[in-house]
Amino acid sequence: MSTPALLTMLLAQGTVTFFTIYFLIKVLRSPTPSEETENP
Repeated sequence: MSTPALLTMLLAQGTVTFFTIYFLIKVLRSPTPSEETENP
């Protein structure tokens, strides 16, 4: 594999991994809605 192709692959994989971890942490830290607000 050529060097530019390897760098492009690693950059794309790193970007996807970063956003996956970012949104996972964002979801896990979000407050859970209380049961009272779910059933009006």
